[in-house]
Amino acid sequence: MKNLFKNKTFKKIFWLYIIIKLIILIATLIGMQIPEEHSAVKKYLSNDFLNAHAQFDASAYLDIAINGYNQEYNNGNGNYSYFPLFPILIKIFSYLLGIEWSAFILSNILSLVCIYLLYLVIQDNYNDTIAYRSCLLFVFFPVIYFFNMMYTESLFFMFILLMFYYGKCGKWWLVGVLGFLATSTRMPGIIMVFPMLYLYWKQNKKLNFDFLWLLLIWLPIPLLFSYFYYSTGDFFIMFHTFDNPSYGFGMTIPGAALFRLLYQIFQQTNIQTILYMLLNIIFGFSFIILTILSWRLKYKEYAIFMTSYLLLILVPSRINAHIRYYMLMFPAYIILAKYNINTKLITKFLYMFSIILIILFTIRHVNSGINI
Repeated sequence: MKNLFKNKTFKKIFWLYIIIKLIILIATLIGMQIPEEHSAVKKYLSNDFLNAHAQFDASAYLDIAINGYNQEYNNGNGNYSYFPLFPILIKIFSYLLGIEWSAFILSNILSLVCIYLLYLVIQDNYNDTIAYRSCLLFVFFPVIYFFNMMYTESLFFMFILLMFYYGKCGKWWLVGVLGFLATSTRMPGIIMVFPMLYLYWKQNKKLNFDFLWLLLIWLPIPLLFSYFYYSTGDFFIMFHTFDNPSYGFGMTIPGAALFRLLYQIFQQTNIQTILYMLLNIIFGFSFIILTILSWRLKYKEYAIFMTSYLLLILVPSRINAHIRYYMLMFPAYIILAKYNINTKLITKFLYMFSIILIILFTIRHVNSGINI
C-alpha cells in the first residue's frame, strides 16, 4: 500500500478534512449551548460533550456494548436492529479508554483512515486530479458530520474501500474476511458480494476454488440470526424490531418511499424538518441518476456496487434520514469529479453552502432536533 503522505495533493485534502472535522467540533460545541426548552437532546451519558455525539442510533451501539442485546432499550423496543461489530470494538477498547471515549475515538480515527483509503482507491484507478476532486466532494458532503459521531459510518466505509483495494490486488481470502467484517457492521455489507464477484470474474474469467472466500460476506447474517434465535426464540427479531412503530421501517418497492416523502413534506410545519426532508429527497433522486450514470464508468464493479447498494437502501418504507447512506456511494464522486466546474465563483459558493449545511445539521443532530 502506497504512502500517500508523500503526495502533496493528498496532504492538501487530508488537512482540509481535519479542518472540516474541527468545524464540526465547533458546531457541536455551539449546539450544546441551545437552551433546554428548544433542544430535544436525550441524556445518555454524564459527559455532555460525549453525550452530544451519542444521539439517535449511536445510543443503541453504546447500549449493546454495555448491556448486550436486550429488549429494554428504547422504552422496550429493543436494540436487535443493530449489528454487533462496532459495539464489540467499543467494548474491547473500553478497557483502555472507557466505553464513551472508545466509541468517540474509534469513529474519528477511522474517519481519517477512510479519507486515506478513498484517495488511494480512486487514484489507483484514475489519477491524482480525479482522486482530489472526488475526496473534495466527500469532505464537503452535507452530513459528513456522521463521521465525527459514535456511528458505524467510519468502520463500514473503511471495510468497503479495503474490499475494492484488495479485490483489485486479487487477495480474495482477505476480501472475504473484510466482507465478513463489513456485514457484521451493517446490513448493506451483504451487497458487496456482487461487485466483488464481478471483479473476480473480470480477473480470472472463471470460478476457481478461492472464489468461495466471497461467501464469508454473507456468513454474519445466519450467525447473527441464529444467535437471536438462541437468545430470544425469535429468528427474525431484527425485522420485528424494525416493524415496531418506534422505528417505522417496513418494506416497499425500492424508491416508492421517496415519493411518499415528497408528499409528507407538505404536512410539516417545522422549518428544519422540512429542510432536512427536502435534502433527503434531492439527494435521493440525484443518486438514482448518478447510479444510472455509473454504468458509463470504465470500472463496472463500481456500477454494480452503486446499483445493488441503492436498491437495498431504498427498500425501507421510511427514508427521511437516508442521506447518510448515499454519502458512502463513492463512485458518484468520481462521476462528478469528471465534470470539472471551471467557474471558481460557483465552486466557492457550492462549498460555502455545504459548510453552512454541515454546521446547521450538526447543531440539529447533537440536539436530536431543535424545537423552534
